Amino acid sequence: MQHALFRAGPFEVRDFTLCSGYLAHEGAISAGEAVRSLSLKMKAVSFLNQE
Repeated sequence: MQHALFRAGPFEVRDFTLCSGYLAHEGAISAGEAVRSLSLKMKAVSFLNQE
């Protein structure tokens, strides 16, 4: 993939936001609906481009 150069190392995730959205005449409308905390520390992992 031509634009798949972004890489990020592991990072700590303490909470996340549940979002909703819809496409309106004016464009995309989105809103944060709820924030949820994580009881365990989770790490996000970068996926390598596998061609």
